[in-house]
Amino acid sequence: MNKTLYINLALWDIDYSAAEDLSVLENAAQGIENIAEMSTEDMIQLGGIKEKSAKTLRDSLKDYIEKGEKIEEQALKLGFAVAHINGPNYPPLLKNLPGAPRALYVKGRLPDFSLPTIAVVGARKADAYGREAAYSLAKEYAKQNCVTISGMARGIDGAAHAGTLAGGGKTIAVLGCGLDVIYPPEHRKLYEKISESGAVISEYPPGIPPLKRNFPRRNRIIAGMSLGVIVVQADMKSGSLSTANFALSYGREVFAVPGSIFSPLTKGTHQLIKDGAYLVDNALEALNVLGIQTSAELPLNCAPQKLNSMPDLYKKVYISADGMKSIDSIIEELNESAKEITAALSCLEAEGYLKRLPGGIFIKS
Repeated sequence: MNKTLYINLALWDIDYSAAEDLSVLENAAQGIENIAEMSTEDMIQLGGIKEKSAKTLRDSLKDYIEKGEKIEEQALKLGFAVAHINGPNYPPLLKNLPGAPRALYVKGRLPDFSLPTIAVVGARKADAYGREAAYSLAKEYAKQNCVTISGMARGIDGAAHAGTLAGGGKTIAVLGCGLDVIYPPEHRKLYEKISESGAVISEYPPGIPPLKRNFPRRNRIIAGMSLGVIVVQADMKSGSLSTANFALSYGREVFAVPGSIFSPLTKGTHQLIKDGAYLVDNALEALNVLGIQTSAELPLNCAPQKLNSMPDLYKKVYISADGMKSIDSIIEELNESAKEITAALSCLEAEGYLKRLPGGIFIKS
């Protein structure tokens, strides 16, 4: 019998405040196993925790062996692994954070956590620009051997996972429901692809539906597992801003992708920048801030061989289009005629070197 595992599984539904108090109590008791049989009064006296938390813990630990065995059996039957906070395969960046989930259910395989981890999150109702930006950033991070983390939601999250897979990288999707409840349902194929090369994880046992209150809790896991969080698009009420706030509280770096001043989808990201988040308009900027060494093989500033036969201006335009650039910014940077630069952009787009996004924005293909 794995007593430690069963205790952690039985504690899955404690609230965030109780989870924080449990961390304090666990240290005072010198191990989770010493808490299982404690009375409410003993918990309060030993850990100095709130009475409400102590009662929550005592209720959750009642019949913990029976509860834990049932949850473990159900998870294994569905093909899910379990990583608990006192075990060897639990994400190390998450382990020592206040209120960390006691256990994670895993479909697929957790990646090597010696690799850098970056979260890419944003609006569910993202526009084409936002989806393309998330896809492009995640694809480049995959090429740099980084693990991307997101929430598999519609919009930015889905684009980030897809970009990572397209770049041959590994990605982790954190769900706000049980792993057997694929949400949103249209991401079933994405769910399968992620679990084939990376992992889909959740702190919720099988069968738990995607309730609204689950997603803020889910966001703390995304932030906690990451060295930095990149918010691509977010309005002022976006849940991705809570991910950024968790990241700040954990001492992680926060980044934001700028966008149109006319779009409500950029109000939240622009506010993050005003509040001190790093502005990201290039895939490698976040890595440089985080001190992650980048590969010299990534051709961010050198044109493909075929460009050698094109006019010099075309090569300059291609190099200038590094990251995400508007036509106006390229014209201003190169100080060339608008007519010639527009012609060069059209040619590079036709040849497949550049992609045109809404609003006259160009990125490298």
